[in-house]
Amino acid sequence: MFEQSANQQLMQKLTLYCMYIEHNDRWIPAVVLTEEYAVTAFHNIPDRFRELGLSVTLCDAIGQHHEVHIHGVHSISNYVVFKRNTGNFVNVPDIVYPMLLDQYIVMGFSFVDKTPSVKTGHISSMSTGRQQFFYGDAGRLSGSGGGVFYRRNGALIGIAKEMISAQVIYGHIEVRDYKPFSV
Repeated sequence: MFEQSANQQLMQKLTLYCMYIEHNDRWIPAVVLTEEYAVTAFHNIPDRFRELGLSVTLCDAIGQHHEVHIHGVHSISNYVVFKRNTGNFVNVPDIVYPMLLDQYIVMGFSFVDKTPSVKTGHISSMSTGRQQFFYGDAGRLSGSGGGVFYRRNGALIGIAKEMISAQVIYGHIEVRDYKPFSV
């Protein structure tokens, strides 16, 4: 009973950080990164959503709309950064570096439709290159639609099919002095 209750509380907490873009009758997952920024996987975004400065509406789990614009695009490392137009995101996750054998929860949308998908696993390997990808024991985790990876305690690890670290993404924003970027 307590385990189910704890899992339910964790899932409710994680849902607070999850966002989505509604496009052509499907949902594209995104996640709050900081009070000002949210991020999603580049490979899930239609071409028209890759232009710097473009206005986009992110929706959250309770139906609120958040007006953002595309602040950064990193096609090599597979992510897109959104910046809020006004105000801040209220619920912001802790961000942690991935560690080998970390247990994770991945939340996304099966085949990028409107069906929520939650899977668990552990980090099985990590790249040593500049891109700093990490990989899960379930391989490509098909069906998570470029989802969001959380440590089992609820801290944000990263995003996407090849799992780019949230710490690395935020580091890229800092290195560019919080100015728009496209790589």
